[in-house]
Amino acid sequence: MVFNVNGEVREVDANTLNELVFVLGLPVEGVAVAVNGRIVLRSQWDDFRLQGGEEVMVIGATRGG
Repeated sequence: MVFNVNGEVREVDANTLNELVFVLGLPVEGVAVAVNGRIVLRSQWDDFRLQGGEEVMVIGATRGG
């Protein structure tokens, strides 16, 4: 399936959000993931089914002071 991941079109064999994150080698700790502008909780990644064509945004936590 084809996805737009952080502004880059990627063709990936993934059916769930967890598979997509794993196949792309994205970090799982300290990140938030949104699909089509909606945050998906980490606890839901295994069950979150992808259709293809979704816009996926992975946002890493930053430390500030």
